[in-house]
Amino acid sequence: ATCTPSLPALTLAELTSATGMNFDVVSSALSLACTSNAGRFFVAAKPIAAGELILDTTVHATVVCECLASNVCAFCMKRSRGQLQLCSSCGYVAFCSERCKDMCAGIHDLECAALANLRKQNTKLGPDALTWLRLVLQDAVHGASSPTKILCSSVDSVSKTKRKTWQRIAAALLNFCGDALPSDWSTQRTFEIMSACENNCFGVWQEGKKLELARSLCVPASFFNHSCFPNVARVCSGRSFKFYAIRDVPQGESLCFSYIDPTMCKSERRLHLSTWGFKCECPRCEGPEDLFSTKLCTKHLGYLIPDGSGGFFCSTCCST
Repeated sequence: ATCTPSLPALTLAELTSATGMNFDVVSSALSLACTSNAGRFFVAAKPIAAGELILDTTVHATVVCECLASNVCAFCMKRSRGQLQLCSSCGYVAFCSERCKDMCAGIHDLECAALANLRKQNTKLGPDALTWLRLVLQDAVHGASSPTKILCSSVDSVSKTKRKTWQRIAAALLNFCGDALPSDWSTQRTFEIMSACENNCFGVWQEGKKLELARSLCVPASFFNHSCFPNVARVCSGRSFKFYAIRDVPQGESLCFSYIDPTMCKSERRLHLSTWGFKCECPRCEGPEDLFSTKLCTKHLGYLIPDGSGGFFCSTCCST
């Protein structure tokens, strides 16, 4: 949730209003803070007990990685061993059941015609570019009420190579998906969403974090900062994100989860985190020894979240 010093701080009520999303927050547990180096982020408004649910929300936009489009359900995000039936209209989206298809109808209808036109024109953008285009398209249909407008963008600092890719995406949106865009849409708005997505998207991973299934934009969840020694774990279930405390958190402490595989060594973590443009200063990264004491599921590398009865459940597979 990195921001520039000039960005104003948000209150929790303002965040709720700006996102326009239904998310259930344990309101007495969360507060928002802002600093020039860490941006805007969640802190504990009161002592939080290990295992406590902190945030329950749904994603704003999500796209299955194109190479897995016929094997991963666009709604529940479950991977099938066999091929699923792709949408007959656009040819980009698949569902594992009629229920998932019906649940996703309102979401997919917004982009289906635009994607069908894109395929009809045989436009070649590259797999990664198409994923980003679909995230922008899903955000664009919200128009002026888009929650990404409260996120930070760094359009001016984009490299020339990346800007060329973004320009191709912007041109494809205007040329082939124009009917799905607001009348006042601009290339600059595409760039702003691309930047916001790049800085705030979450990967949806297969169990064991070895394969990225999809990329999701979840605006409220973007206000958790990163730590290699986290106090929060994320649980994904289709288009739902839940965040739990994995240890006792004192009042005023920043609420963080790990953006990367926590078992990486320090040099690997720093290399991966450079994608987000910051250097982690958590106890593991700044201490003399790279110690990791957080309990992990031995099978899935998920965090073990206290279940309130003396046991634990895995943040990856939810098994006890």
